[in-house]
Amino acid sequence: MVLNITIEGCYHGNLEWFLLQMVASAIYYGAVCWAPGSTERDRSRLNKLVRRASSTLGCSLDSVEEVRDRRVLAKATSIMNNTSHCTGL
Repeated sequence: MVLNITIEGCYHGNLEWFLLQMVASAIYYGAVCWAPGSTERDRSRLNKLVRRASSTLGCSLDSVEEVRDRRVLAKATSIMNNTSHCTGL
């Protein structure tokens, strides 16, 4: 039985879905880890890579800045909501 999944309005079979997840994950992991020391040129090159991957995969992917901001906010919120997290006192 073949499972077909729709992501952001795109039709994907198992292999395409797997490739989409792997490509997006690798790009965004690098973007989040390297963001603090990256230059505007670096971010521009990563966004170009994201656009090319989007075109190849046939689905839109979020920009590097959108993913970075979303993940940093989620991590900060997680730390603030954790009552056992060290508060520096």
